[in-house]
Amino acid sequence: MAGINEMLLGKIHAVLLNSVLRRGEKYNLKHLLNVLRDFLGADLCYWFFLDGSRILSMVIDHDEQIEVKFPLLSADPRIELHRLSSTPRLSKSRSASLYGGIELESSLTVPLHEKDSLIAVVEFGSLSEKFSSEKASQVIAIIKYLHNVYESVYEDMHRFETSRKLRTELSHAERQFRVLFENTQDIMLSFKPDGKLLTVNEPGRIALHLEADPELWGFAPVSPDIPFLRNLVRHGNAVSDIEVVLGTEETGIRFYLATFVPEMDIHNEVSVIHGILKDITDRIESQRSLWHTNMELTKAKQMLESTQCQMIQQEKLASIGQLAAGIAHEINNPLGFIMSNHEMLKEYLARLIAYTERLEERTAGYEALKAELKAAKAMEQCPLIIKDSDEGFSRISAIIKSLKDFSRTETRGELAPVLLEKLIEDTLTVSRNSWKYVAEVKTFFELNEPVEAYGDLLNQVFMNIIVNAAQAIAKLGKKEPGEIRITTYRDGGEAVVAIADTGPGIPDELINRIFDPFFTTKPIGEGTGLGLSVSYDIISKKHKGHLYAENMTGGGARFVIRIPMEQQHGLEDE
Repeated sequence: MAGINEMLLGKIHAVLLNSVLRRGEKYNLKHLLNVLRDFLGADLCYWFFLDGSRILSMVIDHDEQIEVKFPLLSADPRIELHRLSSTPRLSKSRSASLYGGIELESSLTVPLHEKDSLIAVVEFGSLSEKFSSEKASQVIAIIKYLHNVYESVYEDMHRFETSRKLRTELSHAERQFRVLFENTQDIMLSFKPDGKLLTVNEPGRIALHLEADPELWGFAPVSPDIPFLRNLVRHGNAVSDIEVVLGTEETGIRFYLATFVPEMDIHNEVSVIHGILKDITDRIESQRSLWHTNMELTKAKQMLESTQCQMIQQEKLASIGQLAAGIAHEINNPLGFIMSNHEMLKEYLARLIAYTERLEERTAGYEALKAELKAAKAMEQCPLIIKDSDEGFSRISAIIKSLKDFSRTETRGELAPVLLEKLIEDTLTVSRNSWKYVAEVKTFFELNEPVEAYGDLLNQVFMNIIVNAAQAIAKLGKKEPGEIRITTYRDGGEAVVAIADTGPGIPDELINRIFDPFFTTKPIGEGTGLGLSVSYDIISKKHKGHLYAENMTGGGARFVIRIPMEQQHGLEDE
């Protein structure tokens, strides 16, 4: 430090010593710059700490009458590097300062490097005087001395700047969080692993019904995912989109979509859990309402389809019934005069036989003629043929009567007293062709008293079950015929019809589905899946009764129909 003004050096040492003794201001650069500025006769002095051209921090000393711009008030403060040289420079010509655009009459710029990198710049400026070259050399020497001896100044300044930025960012983040914390409608809270609440915003206090004393605050959400959530959080994992339930039946239950983030301590243990809970109760209720509406629409659709199919089936039966009634009427007319003529033939034939017998008594040699014409055999077979014809006519008459009864229109769709046994016999007659080749029908009628019912609809039910029974027996492919057993009896206030068959029975996994609309085990084109569904609706809805199926121990299935002996008028479904 030879050649440096002793008074200046003494002042520098005094400032440094005072900084060390006070401990709170270890490197009082402002005081140092003030000493150097007074010695040089400068009006202002900057000490910039740089990162490239960007100003990280600065120390400034200036005459109070000079208006100076402070770089740190700028969004991105920088100096003009292109005007810097790699060595100290004294300028005695008019120029602008490195920052702020102040017009200087004279300037001294001292760049400071560390490992070939520019880390700081010191600039002195005068608005009216020229700097002395001698004084400028001494100032440069002192600045380099300070730079070499006190490099930690820059580290401190870097740390200070970093800390300042962090504090600024933290303060900004805290303000943002506070605004969000106080104004969001979502629940924001922090709690310990044991459930003790540490902080909670106003929506959370309302939702949790917290008491005035924070010491009593607790957080215990309900969710089927809580064990899974605890396991994840215990290992430091955040969880999101977990549905939880808060509240009770008394306070009101609310549903929330929650996110939980654990905070770990130095021992890698969960110290605090932070959570955000969004109320989704309205959405849940809307989804539930939508689901119920959808279910109701689905049921209504199924009911409409079932009703439509039932109406189609009934219309088909009505059309068939009208056709059958017409056919029966058309057959009945010619059958009437055929039977009448048949009766006359029987009478005339009896007279002719009697006449022949008398002729034989009076005519000699009639035996040869009788033998030649084979009249004896004809006389013997005629009564048998007449008897067979009588039976045929009786059967035709019975079929026509059954067709008329099965398809009668005067009581269609009306409640009326009916004999179930008569309905079953008519159905058996009409459906005879579907079962006569595969089964023998046995009836055990014990009821034999009128039941208030829709006769035409019951005919449809009996027809469906009997035809199904015949088809089930036919599936077995046996040569010997099966058996269909039909039983009627009274059980309290109910009439019961049981129709059993010796078919293969109903698979256990299907027995609860056989009454569903459109369910069928038959190949495509052979069944619509509507027969039993329509039958079930007729018994359960029209007659307020029960229809169910069961498998019998010895094999085969049994369908049981139970309907009230008397209907409650005005309550039947349309």
